[in-house]
Amino acid sequence: MTKPAESELRQLILSLHDEATLTARAKGMTGAVAELVALQETASLASGPARRTMSEEEVMRLVLQARRLGLARQDRTAATPAERAARRPARAPLTAQPRRLPALAAAAGVQGAARLA
Repeated sequence: MTKPAESELRQLILSLHDEATLTARAKGMTGAVAELVALQETASLASGPARRTMSEEEVMRLVLQARRLGLARQDRTAATPAERAARRPARAPLTAQPRRLPALAAAAGVQGAARLA
């Protein structure tokens, strides 16, 4: 297979896998069961355009390679790392609790715990 054909097939497989994963989740499947069903569905649908039988292992190899390279669907939607960071949920700021440390140190029997107070 030529390089452009391989690239097109890879993009087709990744798109099919994204859709198969969404379909499995919509049917109420989660975790490993949803992933297995998505792999089987993707391998079945990709076999036609590939003009050969695609196995789940081949599909999994392509999906894992794409995830490592950051080509998965969720990574392609954000153009820059700053945009991806902006989409993450904000964390609560850390607050200092000044009296907590001496109490913990004293409870643990640490030498010099009185100086921390």
